[in-house]
Amino acid sequence: MNANLKTRIMRRAYTIWALRVATSPRVVKLLILIASVWQFKEHVFVSRVFANMPSPIDPSATYWFFSSAIVNAQLIVQVSMLAGAAFGLLVLRDIVDKRQATYWF
Repeated sequence: MNANLKTRIMRRAYTIWALRVATSPRVVKLLILIASVWQFKEHVFVSRVFANMPSPIDPSATYWFFSSAIVNAQLIVQVSMLAGAAFGLLVLRDIVDKRQATYWF
């Protein structure tokens, strides 16, 4: 077989394999999780939230603080929190799922 032809065929095969890996459901879920965490990070100054938080010894005050912070947050923050939690659970389920192959991708 011609070496040039073999190289072209193998390049196409590797490209198809890479696209399948890059568009697998697990990778897409992981990318959405990363994007939602990134959006949350861009809109919330997390260290200031913890600086303004009441003492963690008082669970009632901590609950009311975080619930009012979530309710009064901007819509993009609420959506990114919801998406991050949902896709985080989906990624965790994929990692724990025993029916999948031994490799993650």
